[in-house]
Amino acid sequence: MLGKMPENEKQAVLREMLEEFAGKDFELKILRGLAREKTPDEMKIIDLVNERSNEVLAKYELPESIVPPDNFCVINKDDWRLGDKDAISLPALQTIAMRDFGSNTGFAAVGLHELFHFKSLNTLQMAIGEGEMPSVYRAGLIVANRFTEEEYFKNKYPKTGKRYVDRYFNNLNEAVTEELVKRFILDPVVRENPLFKYELEETERLKREYGEVRYKSGEKFFPDDVYWAKEDAEGNLSGRILTYPQERRILNALIDRLFEINKGQFKEREQVFDVFAKAMFSGNILPLGRLIDGSFGEGIFRKIGELDDSLNQQEEFVNAL
Repeated sequence: MLGKMPENEKQAVLREMLEEFAGKDFELKILRGLAREKTPDEMKIIDLVNERSNEVLAKYELPESIVPPDNFCVINKDDWRLGDKDAISLPALQTIAMRDFGSNTGFAAVGLHELFHFKSLNTLQMAIGEGEMPSVYRAGLIVANRFTEEEYFKNKYPKTGKRYVDRYFNNLNEAVTEELVKRFILDPVVRENPLFKYELEETERLKREYGEVRYKSGEKFFPDDVYWAKEDAEGNLSGRILTYPQERRILNALIDRLFEINKGQFKEREQVFDVFAKAMFSGNILPLGRLIDGSFGEGIFRKIGELDDSLNQQEEFVNAL
């Protein structure tokens, strides 16, 4: 928490976060109305994803909340400043910023993903003490690491002096979030909703027709669980929305193993997933840590987090448990 920090210092931390995520002028661009007017369909979708996210919160006995349409900023592609990133949740500004997808399905999937981040625990931490560097961000399962001054300057950025904050469990946080979005997209009621029905059916047609199409790198255009894609008048494919496939593989491998080991505690696999999801929304990761360490050995939970910078190593480690 920012706690009793002077107001000018609080604002400095918020500005620093903004600059880190989106560039120095991002806040001004949003606040000055760069966001375009939302369509009637997008207004309906905002109501729908608020409703779905609140259903999930209620399942985990957590308080519901509504993020109003004015807090969703849809930015035209020519004005977007986050490169390949589709969207960002900025709880400190009470804002979800998204690039313009030109798709109801894209808007719903990415909007719900960011809404889950928004409604998870979000805490600014500013621990100030002798020899400490500040840790300023906590979100969902993510835990920020604090370095001492000696560690910071000696081991991280000894010449530049750049602030460095390492974050644990970001991969699991994204995987849990996207698993919840996947449940929404696969919901038969959602798939029959006129807002999404045509786009989802067209995406399935494109998957069947172009399922083996690959980029020059060899990567398939349609890996598993692409929610939405489109074909233009010239037959060019575009618009795919990926779903954190490797992060989700790691999460699901971990859930499978935990369920196998703890069948006396859990009647069904979904109950293990619930431990992850409730930890993300409540911010209380201790039950999750106890489950993992109790199943695999002390320190394993932390070790998984320490491998966050390398998905391949993290996946190998989890698969070997």
